[in-house]
Amino acid sequence: MIILDPGHGLYRSRGSWVPQRNPFVHGRDSRMEQVQWDGTPHSSYVIEDFITPYIAKYCAQRLDYYSLPWGSTRPFPGTDVGDSIGESGHPRWMEGALYFLGECAEGNPRGGDRVRDLVRRPLWASSRRPMIAISIHCDAADNPEASGTSVFYKSGSDKALANQIYGNISEVREYIGNRANPVRTPLSNWAWVLHMDPGIRCLLIECLFFTNYRDAKLLLDERSLEDIGKRIADGMYQSLVGGM
Repeated sequence: MIILDPGHGLYRSRGSWVPQRNPFVHGRDSRMEQVQWDGTPHSSYVIEDFITPYIAKYCAQRLDYYSLPWGSTRPFPGTDVGDSIGESGHPRWMEGALYFLGECAEGNPRGGDRVRDLVRRPLWASSRRPMIAISIHCDAADNPEASGTSVFYKSGSDKALANQIYGNISEVREYIGNRANPVRTPLSNWAWVLHMDPGIRCLLIECLFFTNYRDAKLLLDERSLEDIGKRIADGMYQSLVGGM
């Protein structure tokens, strides 16, 4: 079993449903500009919450090709469950994992919906005892020139898997950025790592920067999202076969 975790999603905040990441649009002078969510997923909006399910969807399809079982913390667009209307009044694939996973044996973490959503994901993933658990995100930075993909691994035993996946992704020049160390360990307080069972191979992948003008164009191109998703799955398959 492989667990995919498409990052973020709509959550309840002070009586409204909002994305966990604010939208960005392509602005003047080749810079991204942050805008306020108006409740509509405009095609020009670059919103991490609504990009990650597409990457995970194509990753899952590739895992099916390899006959590798998988589970996901959020449903995907283009599926009966994902396209059904959720609590927010939007399709369920747009909502955070908290509203899809529901109550489970691990119990509900305390806090607001956003905190509960972040913690519920690794708790649920750990309960499934997967071979690999991967959280899929898009990156952001104050520096608009920051670009590319990074792969974070939880411990040294996960580094080979991280390198395999990054190696596949970096075969496409447009996915390579200017990070000095694109494969590295994450911050220890990240919920995905902090609340994950220590025996599970655990990665977090930041797929391009939605604050970078060039990267954001790729994130609006579903063909690029499909390609990245497949490359992530290829890396997992290659690592698992190589380790058998």
